[in-house]
Amino acid sequence: MTRTVDGVAEVPFTVPAIVEERVDRGSIAVLRLRRTDASPWPSWAPGDHVEIETGCGVRQYSLCGAADDPHWTIAVLREPEGRGGSDWLHHHALPGAELMVRGPRTTFPFGTAPEYLFVAGGIGITAIAPMVAQAERDGVPWRLIYSARERGAHLFRERYAVDPRVVLWASESRGRLDLADHLTGLGDEVAVYGCGPTAMLDELHRVAAVRHGLKLRTERFAGVATRDHDRTFSLELARSGRTIRVPAGISALDAASTAGVFIVSSCRSGYCGSCEVAVLSGVVDHRDSILDAAERAENSCMFPCVSRAVGDKVVIDL
Repeated sequence: MTRTVDGVAEVPFTVPAIVEERVDRGSIAVLRLRRTDASPWPSWAPGDHVEIETGCGVRQYSLCGAADDPHWTIAVLREPEGRGGSDWLHHHALPGAELMVRGPRTTFPFGTAPEYLFVAGGIGITAIAPMVAQAERDGVPWRLIYSARERGAHLFRERYAVDPRVVLWASESRGRLDLADHLTGLGDEVAVYGCGPTAMLDELHRVAAVRHGLKLRTERFAGVATRDHDRTFSLELARSGRTIRVPAGISALDAASTAGVFIVSSCRSGYCGSCEVAVLSGVVDHRDSILDAAERAENSCMFPCVSRAVGDKVVIDL
């Protein structure tokens, strides 16, 4: 969601950046970016993301560098079967290359707690690592469970390999990670943050469902939206006075685009937060993977790439 400073929304901006350094670790390219005009980057917080313009559209990546690093750092997992953005970056984001960067954007906010348990799967460590570092700086007790497919495939392994608070799990040699074992006996004061593949986070949520009071916040690689029970509704744009009819089976984002209304978007699956719009009236059928239960009940925003109206109309601030 959009960051606020002194109660005022801070709008992410787009600037050109240079790939200052690139380190390849198997199928992951770690990129350190500096602004072309040498100006400092805006401040960012653990869980923040940036958007990168690629030859295949805009893609979103977690900021995962050190808090005192004047550069912004992202890690790009090459996904040959993906939509092409990661493959494009692996071929084009070489040292000295220029990229257009938008951000930072807060979609996975990190809150204060007396103790933390972090759960990361694969490239999900990029969102979790800055949270671990913040907890360490704050002197707050923490533990990390970090699963990767193979031994030695853990990104940032050198930070965690000898730390007794960290479990480095290799599923290929050790089998499926049983998260319930690690959450057994967890006190209600412990906040759990997880980022990783759908199966891992589904298990986290199943465990949390039987642990009333467990403070759990997750970020997914893929959305969980479904087109089941779609119905036609109206999307009213308060500022322009326009009303767009959104048919069943068509997202509000696509209906708006067809009507000539541009809304920034990236994942189009309800997990990146790029298309967030403010809701002025109407009840939203939230189908995203971003908002928690309290935020959904607040009904102050929606992600039109997946979410719809419960009734006949939703009015948004656009």
